[in-house]
Amino acid sequence: MAQDFDQDSRPAAQAPAQWSETMVQAALEAGIAIDTPAGPSITKALARATARLGLWAEDKTLADRLNALLAAGQIALDPPLMRAAMADGAELALSAALLHWPKDKREELAAIARAQTLLAAGAKIGIAGNPSPAALDALDAAARMADPEGRDGACILVRADGEASLALVADEAARIRASAALAAGARALDTVLADLAIEAVRNGLNIENGGVRRKAAAARLAGAPDGDIVAALSGAVARGAYSAALDAGADPARRRVTIAASEPGAHTLTAFGDSAIDPTGAFAALDETSVIGASIALARFHDSDKNFDIASFEAAIRTLVQTLDAAHGAHGAPRRPILIRLEGLAALLMRAGLAYDSDAGRTLAASIAALAHANAISESAALADAKQAYPEWSKSKRAEEAAVKAARDAAASLKGAIAARAQTIYRGLPGAKNTGLRVAVSLAFARDIGSARRLGASAIGAAPAAGVAGFGQRDDGRFGRILSDDARAGLATLGYNADEINALTLYVEGRRTLRGAPGVNLERLEQLGLTEPALEAIEEAATDAFNLRAAVHPLVIGPELCEEVLKLPRTSPPASVAIS
Repeated sequence: MAQDFDQDSRPAAQAPAQWSETMVQAALEAGIAIDTPAGPSITKALARATARLGLWAEDKTLADRLNALLAAGQIALDPPLMRAAMADGAELALSAALLHWPKDKREELAAIARAQTLLAAGAKIGIAGNPSPAALDALDAAARMADPEGRDGACILVRADGEASLALVADEAARIRASAALAAGARALDTVLADLAIEAVRNGLNIENGGVRRKAAAARLAGAPDGDIVAALSGAVARGAYSAALDAGADPARRRVTIAASEPGAHTLTAFGDSAIDPTGAFAALDETSVIGASIALARFHDSDKNFDIASFEAAIRTLVQTLDAAHGAHGAPRRPILIRLEGLAALLMRAGLAYDSDAGRTLAASIAALAHANAISESAALADAKQAYPEWSKSKRAEEAAVKAARDAAASLKGAIAARAQTIYRGLPGAKNTGLRVAVSLAFARDIGSARRLGASAIGAAPAAGVAGFGQRDDGRFGRILSDDARAGLATLGYNADEINALTLYVEGRRTLRGAPGVNLERLEQLGLTEPALEAIEEAATDAFNLRAAVHPLVIGPELCEEVLKLPRTSPPASVAIS
């Protein structure tokens, strides 16, 4: 039973036991839950969605296989597809779409309406062309309405072209600078007005006091309006008033839109490339198209025997291809492009005991990508043979066959059991006279924040892990530093026994007590003259404190004991912001 994240009176959400809190939160935010008398149920939402996907695929066993993979946290279907399946296909299920923006500005309203429909369904959008600033503002507003918190990052990528691209990039840079200036100014105004109000109250609201007059002058120099200065002189000041103004819509930056320059080196975001379809870098295309996507958690296929579970991974990839093909069929898409993101590479490398920047690590990543692609293409060919190839197969046959050949040639140089299995599948693919492919498959180590959150991955796509430890809820229910499960598995793979792993865990997470600790401990503090209540307060603070200074602190035991008993230097109040 996963805990509810709003920490209010509502019941906890019912979710699969294998799911992390991050996964539960991402599902609730995406609306992947069914309300029940006992509270929101993610488990029932998964069952309903997979049952309907099984019906779409006309495969009674697909629903069970899909539900098992979702419950185990091994895969995640994109929210648009999950919501469409839960609602029996009542809405669009697209994960991403590439739109060519009209050159005639009179056609922009229609293009904006089309993009808004996609955003409302949860799709990421790539735009090729040069939207006007007003159009970009409208798109950013629509994206903020679709995702108010913006936890999944930017959802619109604009790939501008020609001279207009330089103007768009320059305008975006100017907006970011203006946003930074507004934020800095808001903090400064809030600070000087709060300082003025505190000084006025401290001196009995005597506006003739020298300190009050100096604070008032500083507020005026910072640009505070006379009305706010007068209010602060009477002790009435709204806490964070100017910072809150930014949240009310004063911020000029478009937080949901990313603009990439068309010329290499002209901007930091040229890494998206000329054919990127969305801000995650997950799918590439030149012509207008759309895609349905899903993700697979690589680390969850690292089994208890310290090996990569090849058979289970293959079955998961094939199940995803079948599912995404069925979803396309339910929505009448003609060409059937699908996307499968490979998430959790850094976690898998850690569990395998491999250094991220190593030849062995790169070989493992390349081998798994080859295995995923080989199985996806093989399943696509099998579906085409059982049903039919997508209608445009004959037009893109040469390009598809060239892509498969390139992938097969790249896999041929890899070593190891995973690569060998991929090579075997590639050799078994039908030849040039085959019936075609059912779906056009794209696989990616994508920069998709939402995808990583839905699978509980600590790093995005192929990015390295931030470290072996993070902050979260410990086994005792308290919040603090914890050693990740991936790091524990990696230590076991490297040959550390349980006692050694426990010792390393204690080193990383800390003792969380001063009782019997080396150096500074409760016994030593008692000898110095601290009272029993003070010692109890320190011990309580030590359970959650990030360092010793936070546990033995004036806010914990009072400034008198710190200064008179422990002889610690007197702490000064925070200095006010100086305005020259």
